[in-house]
Amino acid sequence: MLSGETAMPQDNGITDVYFDPMNGSAVYSYQPQDGSLLEEPEEPVNRGLVFDGWYVGDKKWDFDVDTVTGDTTLKAKWRFSDNAFDNDPNASVRTENSNVRVMSFNILASDWNNNPPVKDREDLFRDVIARYAPDVVGMQEVNAEWYETLKADFGTYRFVNEKNNRIRGYVNYSTIAYNTETVTLVKYGQTAFTVNMNKNCRNLMWAIFELKSDPGKRFMVTSTHWDLTSERRVAEAIEMGGILKILEQWYKIPMFCTGDYNAREGSDEYKTFVECTSFKSSKFCAENRGLVASSSHLGDGTGTAEDYSSGYWKLGVASYRQKCINTINTIDHIFASPDANVLYYDTVIDETALEASDHCPIYIDAVI
Repeated sequence: MLSGETAMPQDNGITDVYFDPMNGSAVYSYQPQDGSLLEEPEEPVNRGLVFDGWYVGDKKWDFDVDTVTGDTTLKAKWRFSDNAFDNDPNASVRTENSNVRVMSFNILASDWNNNPPVKDREDLFRDVIARYAPDVVGMQEVNAEWYETLKADFGTYRFVNEKNNRIRGYVNYSTIAYNTETVTLVKYGQTAFTVNMNKNCRNLMWAIFELKSDPGKRFMVTSTHWDLTSERRVAEAIEMGGILKILEQWYKIPMFCTGDYNAREGSDEYKTFVECTSFKSSKFCAENRGLVASSSHLGDGTGTAEDYSSGYWKLGVASYRQKCINTINTIDHIFASPDANVLYYDTVIDETALEASDHCPIYIDAVI
């Protein structure tokens, strides 16, 4: 049973104990006798974090003393390691046997109030991309200034819509970039959602790529940014699901759907999308995981005017950073089609990435 995707069973009259590692791994369960001590499971692992014990609410469980008297759920508690925010010198190293790396990154548009501006963040963004070297990166909130800045100097990367093709006159805020040294762009398309079409351009961008290292091996990546209200997100989930079904039938290749969905696991829109497509969140279907944490990190958690007016894209003070890892619920996802084989999932939380945007990039290594 997967944490965040599958609800705990209904009461069955038997004492059930659940261990939730809070890292995207399967929830471990067993049935002890009432009044007995619990068997301590193997210590879970979460890259960049230190395991701080099993907790029921705010109380740390003492396996030598505490006993169960009914259904109990114990959740792992984590804290950041001393070097969790250091830039990883091995960031470009890929999972063994993988041949595709896909990243999803909301890079924060500058045209809400030009705070923060693209200037001073452009090099940070380029650095993240260069170090992790994804073959394809789905990007959100790419306003006109971002297009102009990155097209002037994006290294080996190119936008699939280099001419910045507009949708009904609007800049395409959800786009895709790719590494010209590792993949070839075969075809791309873009569709505006019928719900809430405005300058923020709620749309779906898709592109087909072929591996240069293995000609004939093709895959598809999509990028999107769903709306701010649940009702509209449900409508976008249904519409996007219909488009993907058509693309799936036409091309019959593995598909990876990047995006800022504004939808947490378990929400109506999240469940609607999964039901419409049978796609799975890479967080849950990956064979192995790195860091599983919140991917959005607005401000320092105080909610003050200063918080949102100066440097609000940073993750914030230590206490708020800690809060961000005590949940595996995220709004950025990379969904994978049933025929896609995801080997690894990770969240980037180094200082460069945290300074670059108000979202942490997530990425996967896969084999097609």
